[in-house]
Amino acid sequence: MNKMQEAIILYNEILARSTDNKVFCEAVAEVAIHYMKERDFYEAFSYLKRTHLLKVRSKPTDSLLRLAEGLTFLMKK
Repeated sequence: MNKMQEAIILYNEILARSTDNKVFCEAVAEVAIHYMKERDFYEAFSYLKRTHLLKVRSKPTDSLLRLAEGLTFLMKK
């Protein structure tokens, strides 16, 4: 297991236990950015969709969500 996979596991723990919206959004953004760098846009979109479903929003996660949504839409065509 490489360091990035370990980091994703730790971010998932933060997401599961976080009660602070700011920390939650930052963790989601970091995970999404990692997946976008790996060109796994659908996985990034699914993480970002969590903020939308839980009604926890921030400007960076909203921007990343729109980007990931647009990229997954273009990939489907």
